[in-house]
Amino acid sequence: MIPSAHLQAALHVLGLRGETALYAISGNCMAPLLREGDSLLIRYGNDDIRVGDVVVFGSPGDLCVHRVVSVGSREGLETFIVKGDLCADVRPPISRDEILGKVIEVHGSNGHIRFESPFWRSVNHLLWLRSHVSVRRLQSDTVLWKATNAIVLLRARFFPGQCSISLLPIRAMCWFKKVWPDTARSHPGSKGRDRQLDETRPLRKEEIVCQKLGDEWILYDLEPGSIHIINAMAEFVWRMCDGCHSIEEMERQIADAYEVPGGMNVRADVQSVIQSFADLGMLASQEA
Repeated sequence: MIPSAHLQAALHVLGLRGETALYAISGNCMAPLLREGDSLLIRYGNDDIRVGDVVVFGSPGDLCVHRVVSVGSREGLETFIVKGDLCADVRPPISRDEILGKVIEVHGSNGHIRFESPFWRSVNHLLWLRSHVSVRRLQSDTVLWKATNAIVLLRARFFPGQCSISLLPIRAMCWFKKVWPDTARSHPGSKGRDRQLDETRPLRKEEIVCQKLGDEWILYDLEPGSIHIINAMAEFVWRMCDGCHSIEEMERQIADAYEVPGGMNVRADVQSVIQSFADLGMLASQEA
């Protein structure tokens, strides 16, 4: 078991060192850019937080992913206004100390997103501009904006999960980039790597402790003292990394356990999680 004090101290040290970790998102409050099940690469630390950044904040076991809309102050303390791209309302301001880090890469529904690339920086800026207008609208006292707010809240209440018209261009841009990815930055051996991954039976390292914390799971690597936060599906995959299960067997068991409808590409999700584990050095060497 990981002591709570040790966990908080480890997260603080990771922030000071600017290290990265994997986090699997739950929920669709950041859709269409980020969707449930996507794997986020987070850079720990809260010093370099700017307007438009997608940040992870809260406490272990109760983490949220939102976009920074604006920076202000309250009673002399710096505060951040954050909002989910698909949320109809705005949560109370948060302090810098509540921010664990920011998202720098995403693997999942929209392919591979690098927030530092020019294309995704442009998408991020458009989403920040939309959120900024939404916050100004919510904070306005005029009759017109109050009526607009009421309509937006009613739509969110009776049609939850439906994409706003203002998000349709973003969805189109995400679709375009997924169909025509940046081949100049892609790895030419990725398909061969996936085929090689399919033939292995991944084996997790024995020194890594897995512990449930709220709705998430914590993977704690005793050797370097690193911490990784994953969701229930990724934890399911982690448990099957015992050197006995193939990718195909994992795919079948996850499809049965989560009652996945036919036609959904479960294997791609399993491959993405396994590859993330491998990239983070969490798997032992194992012959195919």
